[in-house]
Amino acid sequence: MKILNATAENGEVSADAGKVPNAQILSAGKAKSAGILLISEEDKIYIAIAIDSMGKIIDSLISMTDTIANGQWTGSGTVAPSPALVTQLGQLKTELNQLKENLQ
Repeated sequence: MKILNATAENGEVSADAGKVPNAQILSAGKAKSAGILLISEEDKIYIAIAIDSMGKIIDSLISMTDTIANGQWTGSGTVAPSPALVTQLGQLKTELNQLKENLQ
């Protein structure tokens, strides 16, 4: 999964590389907005977020990746995640930290 800073206006999403065709916009309005673009193998999803709230959201996501990677997401104790999941979470955490740095 990739996470990029993005903007949306008039139903079109733009990110670093230009316009992003076929991106699903999760926003209530049609006005120009700033947010993030989540790209997976199959989906492109734009989420409009107020920039001042974005840092807090990223911190929460980073904390969740740590919790899951450490196997502490169940109420019944610690469960070791697979090595592949830990690797993926590490990559996600790196991308989240980069996104947060780009905001500042």
